[in-house]
Amino acid sequence: MPATSKAQRRYMAMAEHGVIPAPEGMSKESMHDFAVTPEKGLPAKVRKPRTSSKMLRYQELMAKGPGD
Repeated sequence: MPATSKAQRRYMAMAEHGVIPAPEGMSKESMHDFAVTPEKGLPAKVRKPRTSSKMLRYQELMAKGPGD
């Protein structure tokens, strides 16, 4: 699985070489797959989409269905 950002690729490369602790449950092979991803075209950082409290409430109501 390739890295989705430059930051993720660099983090995995450092973990692979023992500079920082490796993520729990991740094999050396998986870290290597992330670390060898070419950086060309990758964003510097990927942010989570922001979800407002109103949107969360709306999603809860829609999940329950009508009349619940």
